[in-house]
Amino acid sequence: MRDADLERDFPRLLTSTYKITSPHDPKYNCVAYAVGDTTHFWYDVQVKGYYWPPGVPSADTVEGWVKLFTLHGYTETDDASLEPEYEKVAIYASIDGPEHVARSCCKTSRAPVRARLQSCR
Repeated sequence: MRDADLERDFPRLLTSTYKITSPHDPKYNCVAYAVGDTTHFWYDVQVKGYYWPPGVPSADTVEGWVKLFTLHGYTETDDASLEPEYEKVAIYASIDGPEHVARSCCKTSRAPVRARLQSCR
């Protein structure tokens, strides 16, 4: 099933194959999902229900997001390929700063996952 709103916001989807795996949820927060905590909305504002770790730079900077994932055991990499022994997150940023983060979902072995972090600018 195609989604016109998504395709308008992300025009490259028009020429891609994609699959919608869950319904739209205004409470969804990609950072919270990527770190495995869906009880908070992760952003650095002082609002009840929001969370940002103390001492981590602003959520409006790639550096802040990199530091956040480093605290969660990720290390930086330049390798964008899917590696079964790693769980990876990719930080997507524009000139305005970080826009989205995605976590790889597949692990093909029962070995412990090592974490890797890649910034996509």
